[in-house]
Amino acid sequence: MVNNVIAEPDASAYSFEIFHKVSHQAYHYTKAFIYRLLTVLLGLPLMVCWGSIFGTYTFLMIWIAVPARQMTRTYIGKQIHV
Repeated sequence: MVNNVIAEPDASAYSFEIFHKVSHQAYHYTKAFIYRLLTVLLGLPLMVCWGSIFGTYTFLMIWIAVPARQMTRTYIGKQIHV
């Protein structure tokens, strides 16, 4: 009883070898094509977006935030010693 339910199918249930090879090739090339297509369509715009965000953040930290912090420390230091 259990062998009939959970057993491997007999040899007549398998498809021809050529169909197996063709379906495997179709799957492989379709997967590679979709991956490359999505990389171009999504990866390149995301690369530009994240590059702009990190570039802006770095610019603001180097030219605005750190100098403002240094000026504030200098001003507070002068006020404490007076």
